[in-house]
Amino acid sequence: MKEEREINLIDVLFDCLLHWRGIILFMLIGAVLAGAGGFAKSYLDSGSSIEMAKTFTESDPSILLENNKDFKQQEIATIKQTLSQKEYLKRYEDYADFFSYENWDYTNVPNVEYIYAVKADDYKSAQNLVNKYRFYATSDEFIEYLKENTSLDTRFINECYSVTMQDGSGADVMGEEFQGADSVCMFKIHAYYMDEEGAKILGSALNDFIIAKSKSLNNEVSKHSLISMGESFSYKYDMGILNKLKSVEDNINNNLINMGKNIDNFSAEGKSYYETVTQEEAAQEALANGEPVAVDEETGEELYVPLDQRTAEGSISKKFILVGAVLFPCLYIGIIIVLKYVFNAKLKRGDDLSEIYKTPVLGKISTVNDKKRFLGFIDKWIIAIRDRNKRSFTKEEALDLSASSVKIAAKKNDFSEIIAIGCNMTKINDVSSKLYEKLSGENIKVEELDNILYNPETLGKLAGKKGAVIIEQIGNTLYEELEKEIEILNSQDIKLLGIITVE
Repeated sequence: MKEEREINLIDVLFDCLLHWRGIILFMLIGAVLAGAGGFAKSYLDSGSSIEMAKTFTESDPSILLENNKDFKQQEIATIKQTLSQKEYLKRYEDYADFFSYENWDYTNVPNVEYIYAVKADDYKSAQNLVNKYRFYATSDEFIEYLKENTSLDTRFINECYSVTMQDGSGADVMGEEFQGADSVCMFKIHAYYMDEEGAKILGSALNDFIIAKSKSLNNEVSKHSLISMGESFSYKYDMGILNKLKSVEDNINNNLINMGKNIDNFSAEGKSYYETVTQEEAAQEALANGEPVAVDEETGEELYVPLDQRTAEGSISKKFILVGAVLFPCLYIGIIIVLKYVFNAKLKRGDDLSEIYKTPVLGKISTVNDKKRFLGFIDKWIIAIRDRNKRSFTKEEALDLSASSVKIAAKKNDFSEIIAIGCNMTKINDVSSKLYEKLSGENIKVEELDNILYNPETLGKLAGKKGAVIIEQIGNTLYEELEKEIEILNSQDIKLLGIITVE
């Protein structure tokens, strides 16, 4: 016998397909177990996230994260960074809403300019007075003045105007009152807005505020003269506004990209914790604004449950179910292959026994079609595909062919009596008895000797026999047993006519 035997992969494939009932059963078992495992994990993660979120609202989140063993130090830093970015973007929303492409046409920005001259006793005093005017124009006092006297959106109005000192040499052309540029200091107010009306309102408010302040400064600091030297209005292409709009858009996009990357790299616990904290923050903000957090579409009832009243909830993950439904059948198929083809030393259907034992195979008898099983037509369909390029025979046809082959071999050797040996012949006596009947009709007598390897009494009956046929059941007889049977026949000078297998 050969030390190694080839395994036909096609036979292995169809053998696995014939176990389709077990595959489906393991698929269901795997889906149920994996789904239950996923649900349990989700339940535990949910409970952990709720507890962590509660602690987060009551203590320093740095301490919470660093004391939690589920997180690595790098992930701790990433979670902190992502939460900070989210908070920053939330505060940045108003600014991005104000400086947006929808509000500003940077190619036609309405601009208003006022130029003033301040004359005092000397240039240094005039310069100090200009600095005071600049201070007042950029102070919170002016913002409050705008809120009270105009309808402008003042959220970021300080970025829509500027006060700059000008060259005072132009005062020489203004008449005798301002002769002597050494005691004159000039400054310019430049205001712009998203529309013409707003720009004019802002410029006019600045002008009125500056004039009003000149009166109080005359009383508080020193006598001086303030005169408006001109007012102008124009539309300009403003590169500064364009850069601001781009900067706002790029800033938002870059933060969103970084946040998305961070969240994708979170562990399952990190994602669950992050989502719970952000949802709680959003809910608390909505409640603070008197808005419903979540509403039942049918009843209109608010669905928000505060953290301290929440209980852990699990969810069934389709991913876990799918993994279980695939993994368990693969495991089942692996067990079949290992047990049947790797650690199994019994005869297999695809074995070429004539090549292994240099002995002719006189017949192959299949009894699969006789089995009554649930949805057996599927088995027949699989077998039909497996044997599509082979001639198939019924049990009776296979018995007739086997009997004819034995008859020819016996006549060729002038045997009118032969013996039939094998292991556990009683398991296939429904096949062997019919074979003997057919051979008796051909005037060939057959004596059955079962288990000559393990039954000394049967072994003793070999004496004087001339010819023999071995009948073995596939999947029951060991290769080693068949080999020893052949050796015994050879040692007794008994002619082995061939082997018949029963599937």
